[in-house]
Amino acid sequence: MFRDYEKKYCINSLKEGNSLLILGIRRTGKSSLLKEVGRLMRDERYLIIEVDCQGCNKPSELFIEILKELPKDLFEKLTKHLNALKGIPSRIIDALNIDSIKGFGVDIKFDKEVRDYWGPISESIERILLNNEQNIILFLDELPYFFENLLDNNTNCSELEVQQILATLRSWRNEEIQMALCGSLNINNFLDSKSISQKLLSGLIPVHIELFTSDEAKQLLFALAKSRNIDWIKDETAEKVIELVQDNVPFFIQTFFSHMVLESDCSIQKLEEIYGLKVYPQITKTFLYQFDERLAKYSRDEYKHAEIILDYIAKNSTASFEDIRKDNKFIEFKTFLKLISDEFLKPEKNNNYSFVLNIVKNWWKVKRGL
Repeated sequence: MFRDYEKKYCINSLKEGNSLLILGIRRTGKSSLLKEVGRLMRDERYLIIEVDCQGCNKPSELFIEILKELPKDLFEKLTKHLNALKGIPSRIIDALNIDSIKGFGVDIKFDKEVRDYWGPISESIERILLNNEQNIILFLDELPYFFENLLDNNTNCSELEVQQILATLRSWRNEEIQMALCGSLNINNFLDSKSISQKLLSGLIPVHIELFTSDEAKQLLFALAKSRNIDWIKDETAEKVIELVQDNVPFFIQTFFSHMVLESDCSIQKLEEIYGLKVYPQITKTFLYQFDERLAKYSRDEYKHAEIILDYIAKNSTASFEDIRKDNKFIEFKTFLKLISDEFLKPEKNNNYSFVLNIVKNWWKVKRGL
């Protein structure tokens, strides 16, 4: 709902031969938009290959997932082409066969072998995709999440692997293989924090997904109620739901509704009870947990600086880095950038920053006893 402009813009841009970078904070509907655009574009002219990157933990797994989604005839052409090359060991080609790859698990040794020979494998995939009768478009969802997994959970991987993956994707775009990448609002900050060139994102048209307005959030709730033949959700009920969830994130509204639907009616008091006992704990488990996880990866000094920065902004609603440094001259700018990259903070007017969501700000206040 309420993404008609973005949907038409994405489809038109892709049909004109462009590639996209769909941006927004998590749970705002980026993946849903990507899936809907893919559904609408699937016809005799376009072949959409969708890959959910958040399930990948090793560099080669991303490309294994792409191979898994290739139609059988394209996969057979790829295997035949790889066999014709002299430089790739047969053990790798044997592992990359149509019968075994569907359930294939990538161990560390195989991952390294694929990375060692990724140049010719990548060129082979590129050649097969370009020579197909249909226009093939790669839809890669949750790419930044994959990069975070790569660097945080795999001691054998570094920023170099992230750079290599982005360079391969850019090379494919340069050869006119189209793609739509779905990622965090702050992927640029993430690359900066890892000293990875943003030029690797060149050739991508950004599409920003915003939060719903309060009116759109209410209409979503009414539409969900109508889909379940519920007639007791009135304006007063919807307004209370919007107030309780604190932010017009589609996922928050859907989560609340999933508990409301179990009731025959809801008073204001009942809504507050549902939110406190069911909705907020679920949002904490499925959304807010990531902020604790990110902070846990900070060094001791970074964590101390992060506390000062977040405390200051929580008390003042918005602030610039210069405002914070007036009383805390030892605070480092890199920690400030890290908090932006990790989606704690978002830019406002006059070079000020605020919490990305009210629910995150209030969670921090409770956490810190402010």
